[in-house]
Amino acid sequence: MWPDTTTGCAALAKTEIASGMDIQTLDFDQTTSEGAQWSMVLPRNWNNGTMTFEVIWTAASGTGTVTWSIQAKALSNDDALSIAYGTAQSVTDTLITANDVHISPTSAALTIGNTPADSDFLHFSITRDVADTLNADAKLLCVCLHFTLDAAVAA
Repeated sequence: MWPDTTTGCAALAKTEIASGMDIQTLDFDQTTSEGAQWSMVLPRNWNNGTMTFEVIWTAASGTGTVTWSIQAKALSNDDALSIAYGTAQSVTDTLITANDVHISPTSAALTIGNTPADSDFLHFSITRDVADTLNADAKLLCVCLHFTLDAAVAA
């Protein structure tokens, strides 16, 4: 993942937690709308349908809830990179304890913009909604995508 060029989150940062575990996070500000992006190709046996996601995150301090939104688009050979994203889906999660792993609820179905096809290049965008109530930076650890396969083995 990487920060957006315009209004991006903080650059990838490594923090050593008290136990000696190092984590790498993208930190999203509490007062400025910020985003990050990533790309991937799913196995050919993905059914090219909707997917859901969970956001895995933490915070070094604070109280309140954080809201994450994700949108995505699929690009085939010779598609313009400027194709529109699909409709964003959001999840809201409450900070329980600082520096603990937080796994958000599972999102509603995320529709990928442009009709996905086998072996498409998928591009995702994640943002933090600053209207949420977390009074600290939200530290993004990773995103877990859930999708359906249409065959047991990729052809």
